[in-house]
This record gives sequence, structure tokens and C-alpha cells, in this order.
Amino acid sequence: MAKKIVFENVPLNKTIPNLLEILDPISTVQWIFMLTDPNTQQFTGKAYVELWSDTEAEIVVDKWHNQLWDENTIEVKILSDSEPSPEKEEDKDKILNAPVSYIYSVIRFQVTAPPQAIIFVDDFPKVEVDEMGNGVVRSLLPGKYNIKVGFGDYLLAEENITVNCEEEAPRMKVTMDSSVTQAMGAVSSGLESTYSTIEMISASGGPVTTNTRATPLVPLSSTNTTSTKAATKVAPVVNSAQFTTLSLNVVEEKEVKTIGTKAKPASSKTWIVLAVLVITVVVASLIIRQAITKNTTSTPGDGTDKEPVVKEVLPPTPQGMVYIPGGKIIIGRNNTDDEYQKPVHEEVIQKGYFLDKTEVTNEDYYQYVQDTRKKPPKNWGGERPPSEILQMPVTTVNWNDSLAYCQWRGTRKGLVTRLPTETEWEHAARGEKNYVYPWGNDWLEGYANANSPKGKIAPVGSNPKDTSPYGLVDMAGNVREWTMNDFSLYSGSKGKAEPGTKAARGGAFSDPKDVATNTFRSFLPPNNDDLDRTGFRCLCELPEQK
Repeated sequence: MAKKIVFENVPLNKTIPNLLEILDPISTVQWIFMLTDPNTQQFTGKAYVELWSDTEAEIVVDKWHNQLWDENTIEVKILSDSEPSPEKEEDKDKILNAPVSYIYSVIRFQVTAPPQAIIFVDDFPKVEVDEMGNGVVRSLLPGKYNIKVGFGDYLLAEENITVNCEEEAPRMKVTMDSSVTQAMGAVSSGLESTYSTIEMISASGGPVTTNTRATPLVPLSSTNTTSTKAATKVAPVVNSAQFTTLSLNVVEEKEVKTIGTKAKPASSKTWIVLAVLVITVVVASLIIRQAITKNTTSTPGDGTDKEPVVKEVLPPTPQGMVYIPGGKIIIGRNNTDDEYQKPVHEEVIQKGYFLDKTEVTNEDYYQYVQDTRKKPPKNWGGERPPSEILQMPVTTVNWNDSLAYCQWRGTRKGLVTRLPTETEWEHAARGEKNYVYPWGNDWLEGYANANSPKGKIAPVGSNPKDTSPYGLVDMAGNVREWTMNDFSLYSGSKGKAEPGTKAARGGAFSDPKDVATNTFRSFLPPNNDDLDRTGFRCLCELPEQK
């Protein structure tokens, strides 16, 4: 059960990354809210934190009282259910009105909408949709919110959502008729007679109930929301370009029908007025963007401290895969007796990639066997897998056949697919915070199908808490996974070389918790097709940009 703690008398120069640096090694942080003065929007010295469980909260308080942080003024205590807390309804305005740099949350609400549209949360403008049509609100605490998407003086879409830390939030997609979208690029008036289509999509990719519908556009002045033109000048709107890699192609492109009529033609006088408006809006937009860029600070660990990278234009996400961004990453671990994981070092992944959300199943592999007439895995006991193991990871498949499957799957769709390298696999498992386990830095019994000598392989996705920061499942347990690499030592390692083997990653159901880490490295003979606890997942490369 999640539990909240509160820090008081925190030095005013402390930031979200300072708190995360202390908390991450001993707990799983759900959200942090650093209370700010509503008039000055400066930190007041009081911070609320929600952790995964009562036990974690008790450990943090105990260690803090034993001078975990060298700040004698700070007081920390567990918050009772009856005490005020920022995610409660009466305090919600404090969250929404606070600068996003004082809020950390595992909740992400993603919106696909026309570029330059503004995402409002309970009538507070929060994020501008980028030129790729994506926006991510990262400053939500658990609760109910009203979401509006506005453009100029017009409301494009409105939805009520409920979000929490345990489940991935649904995603919102706003679709316009193409001629309307072009008109919106030039003017922000005269759209009363057009229609937008709202599509709410669940975390699994499917529609949420029957929320897809056509909605007439109405002026923002007819709602409680302030015009986006005025609001963006004074409100803490965040340029969503920095979130592009998190939001691109999180929704598979689907054909959504729009109904209604096009915008009515304007008179010649109207066009003169509109031309003046266009110039005003463009100039104001440039000034606002420069101000936002100038005033947005990057602090280590808050997800904005990476060097600028070239923005990738992504194709639609292949079915069943997840996008993983590239960049500079940390590989390995020093606080272990296992020399194969040492030393910690930095590597660079030049560009992002797509990786299977789950391990390849017996059902997936059966299609390959049928199409290619390849020899079926030994544990099937025949030409087809028994029905009870269809959704379990395919095993007793050697390295060569695993790679051949991935290549076959990509060839059918004109894609370049293969096994992931060790570096790509570890980055996808650890995320930007370099976790030891997919969910955090401490082993939590029951999270993964591992550390169970008498256990067995389970259907993929059976342990939803064994999920990496990027959304990949079963990275710690179930079965080990082949990678593309020959097994070799890291530079500076004192381990023994194992020539002629391939590297495997992740833990199997029977492996101890020390093996189920994101950094543990196995080495296996590539031609061995008797490995009943080793499977694989596939990687899809991004096409070369022209």
C-alpha cells in the first residue's frame, strides 16, 4: 500500500533531483510535490512524497533520522491519512498552479493533436503540442482531471480522466479534417462549423469503451477556459519539444472518420483582419518560445539534462513494440562481486529503436515455422505448440534460429529487425534512472517471475510489475533472452573471457534475485537448442532518414 511522507525545513536550494538522488536507492517514488508560494511560485521548504509501500516509508524515515542527508534542519515524518495532502481535491489548485519543475510523477498523460494546440488541465494551460502533433503532461498527481485541448480561441476536445500511479493512463487523440488542419495553421477563427473527433486509447492500445465521437468546435469563451492566446503569455506552459521522444508514435495510427462541414469562407474584410491576426500570433509565438526556452532550467536527473539530439521523425510504431530513445547511457554496475558486470561505463546509442514489449511467444514462433518449414522447438513435442503454452515465451530455440525469426518477421513488413545488442537491451530495461531492477533499485518479492526454484514459465505479461520505465515487461524474470553480441569482457573487467559464446540477458523463473538484475550477463553456446529457460525478443531499427 502506498504511503506518503512529508519533508519540512528543506533548504530552499534543494530540487526534485536532490530528493530523488537520496530516495531512489531505497524506495520506489510515485510522486514528489515541492510546495510553492502561490504569489512568488518559489519553494517554501516543504515537500510531499508518495512511496510504493508503508515499509519503504518507514525505512526512509528511519534512515533520515540517522543522518542520511547531511542537513540537520530537515524534519521528515509519515503523513497520516487524515492530514492534508496535495493530491486531495481541496489542494488540487496548488498542484496545477505550481511550476512543473517542482513536481515529479510517474504518471504521464499523452495527447496527439494539431501542432501548437494547448493542453489544459482543469483549465490551467500546461503543454503546447509540438510540431509533430504530440504533447505529454508530466505533472499530474493521482486523481480526477478535466482535460481540454484548445487552439487559438477554440476548444477542440474535452475529456474527464482519472489517473493513478499503478496503471498507465489512457491516451487522447484529437483528429481534424485535413482541410481544417491546414486552415488552423493560418488562422484561429471561423471554425465554429467544423468538427473534431476525440479518441481515447487505453494503455494496451485499444479504445476505451465507446469514447470515440465527433464533437463540434466551440469557442473557448463559451467554456471556463481562458483563451490560449492570453493564457500562454502568463501561465506555466511547457514547450513539449523536450518530451518528443516520450510521446512520438505511442498511439498506432488509425483511420478515424470525421464528419461535418468545412469552415465557412471569410469576407475580404475578414481576411484583412485575419492577416493582421496571423502576423500578431506568429510574432507572439516566437517571443513566447524564446522566453520559455530561456526560463526552462535543466537539473541533473529530472529528464532534461541530456545533450541536445537530432529530433527523429518516427514511422508508426510496429505492433507489439515500444519506442526506446537513443543517447548517452550508463552500462554495468560496480557494487557487485560479479566481475562480468564491471566496470560501470558510458556508451552511446546513436539513434532510437523499437523493441518488443514482451518475449516472443510460442504462438508467434508457430507462424514462422509454418511459413518457413523450419524445425519446431523440441519442447513442443510435435509440429505445433500445445494450446496451454501458446502465450508463453518460446524456448529451446538456439541463437541462430532466434535471429532468423526476427529477420523473417521484419522482411515480411519491409523492416530491418534483429536481436537487440546487450547495450540496447540494458538501456531498455534500466531507463534514464539506471535502475538495478526494471521497477527500481531494490528487489521486491513477487514483482517478477524469478527467485523461485520450484516455479515455472508463465504467459508473457503475467507479472505487470516487472515492467521497465519504457513499458517493456518480463525483463527481470520468466526466461533469459538472447542478445546480438558475442560475449566479451568490458574494458577494465577482471573476469575470465568466454570465447565462442553469445550473451544473454535477464533472469529466468528459477534464477536468484542477483541474476534477475538489469546488468547481469549470461553467456551461452549459440548452437544449443536444449535451453528450456532461454527465449528472446526482437528489435526493429529505424529506417535511415533521407
